[in-house]
Amino acid sequence: MPIKGGSYPKPLLSLRATIRLNTMRMRTLVVVVAGLLLAAGVAPALADQVPLLDSVTASTNPGKFLWNFTSTINVGQRLSPLGAIPGPGATPQDDTRSIKDYLTLYDFGGFTGTVILGDPTRFAVASYTLGSTPVLTTPPDLPGFMNITIYRIPETPNCCAFTGAYTFSIESVLGRARSAQGFFAADATANAPGLPADNTGVSNVGRVEVPAEPIVDGGCNFDPALCVPEPGTVLLMGSGLIALGIYRGRQG
Repeated sequence: MPIKGGSYPKPLLSLRATIRLNTMRMRTLVVVVAGLLLAAGVAPALADQVPLLDSVTASTNPGKFLWNFTSTINVGQRLSPLGAIPGPGATPQDDTRSIKDYLTLYDFGGFTGTVILGDPTRFAVASYTLGSTPVLTTPPDLPGFMNITIYRIPETPNCCAFTGAYTFSIESVLGRARSAQGFFAADATANAPGLPADNTGVSNVGRVEVPAEPIVDGGCNFDPALCVPEPGTVLLMGSGLIALGIYRGRQG
């Protein structure tokens, strides 16, 4: 409590200042962490569909592996079979159902060309070196690696929107030991009957576990251990080490 004259003792003032400083630091840390998560391409909490790797198993083809996924359509979204098959490159913000809703997994290392769909009556597959990508998302898409797109198709008769989850398996010559965090992007339809947002296009981007392989030119894609630093990077690192040595020498 305040002493006579309405002021606090110096130790209490110091404690209050420390608490305020720590609170400010914590708020700053929260902002920084959120920014790092966005920069890393982590999927937002409200997304249309999110794929997850369930397992990697031996294929019936010797020396090959099946990467088995489940993709979940979140509440408030649906997959429409209407429109054209998604092609390579950017697809427009789809508020008119001009393109079938889809999911793309990027730079799938060791892809053999084989995809097994859990429900081939509702889904089909395409693969492009330039992946089908919703225009409002910007996932990395490296040249020379195949991108796998799973898209919705209509049953007979021409219906219906799909909700829930679906499964698929992609074959690769790479096993789980070559796993890395790759990228996905997805396009879907808002499922909000009676509301203005109903039937409008939604899209999201995020990370998913996929097989990775080194780029032939000596660079890397997902695995930092495969990266070869650029000469400029090495120079900057060397300069930093020299500066650190000088600083420590002065402190000594």
